[in-house]
Amino acid sequence: RKEKKMDIKNYICPVCNKAFNDSDDAVFCPECGTPHHRECWQKNGKCFNEHLHGSQGIENTFKKEEKPVEIKAEEPFSTEIKEEQKKFGPLTLEIKEPMLKINPSQTFLIDGKPSVLFDVAVRKNQRYYIPHFMAMSEANAKGNSWNFWAFLVPLAWSVYRKMYKFAVLILAIYMLIFGISGYYILSNEALVEATNVCLAEDPQFLENVSVYLAGGDTSLTVNQQKFIEETEKLYIPAGVGYFTSFLLIGCRIFMGLRANKEYMKTIKKTIEKGEKLGFTDDKLKIFIYRKRGIVPIVIPVIIGIFEWLTIY
Repeated sequence: RKEKKMDIKNYICPVCNKAFNDSDDAVFCPECGTPHHRECWQKNGKCFNEHLHGSQGIENTFKKEEKPVEIKAEEPFSTEIKEEQKKFGPLTLEIKEPMLKINPSQTFLIDGKPSVLFDVAVRKNQRYYIPHFMAMSEANAKGNSWNFWAFLVPLAWSVYRKMYKFAVLILAIYMLIFGISGYYILSNEALVEATNVCLAEDPQFLENVSVYLAGGDTSLTVNQQKFIEETEKLYIPAGVGYFTSFLLIGCRIFMGLRANKEYMKTIKKTIEKGEKLGFTDDKLKIFIYRKRGIVPIVIPVIIGIFEWLTIY
């Protein structure tokens, strides 16, 4: 680490993305001069821009823009762009965080596209996704990486990242599993009859049964006791159980291994669509920001809880 005195008010720390104050304790990379807060350097363990060492114009990656930039769309020059703007609204945005100009000499390529465009798409998860995207891009078709959240709650992750095709596929698999289980439940006439009797007696009987099975302080009616007895007699062939378990585990493993790759490909398709519409520089970034943004976190959290409790 190289420490030196200089005016750092016009620079930002690339780790925490905050502007420096005169009183901040700053350290500088000995290779490229990128300033870091001392605490941020120690936390990261190395220069944040290590992957850019040797490239030109690296200073632009940590130079602060003095004022927020308001970008206004120019008059559309094609019917297709006009329709696209109706869908996403006017291409205007107050940028509160520095956004880089697209210049091949100041960035690197991921799957043939400037990395800064992928930065815009993944938002605050750049430190996780960008290195994975780089590795997979270099490995081409053979590249995969592991995504824990896509493995744990694939449906919630797909919705959060707006990977709706994958969300529909996973939902279809879940419906298939429920359909198979539901078939054996509905084909058990004794269980169906016991359920109907309990519903007629108390529409909320399942809540009382759940409390009882969890060891809670409650008592069961005669009909509810019979319902539990019939549930215990419910038989699902071992082969069917193995098939549904294999389907569920296979779906999760596939998503865990393939999610990052498909996410990178989806971002690239969005970039290509924006380029086809004639967007460049900041207008292209805004298009990607809106198109590939994330869903409000409360929605995937609710889906994730439901997915975990229901499926697993």
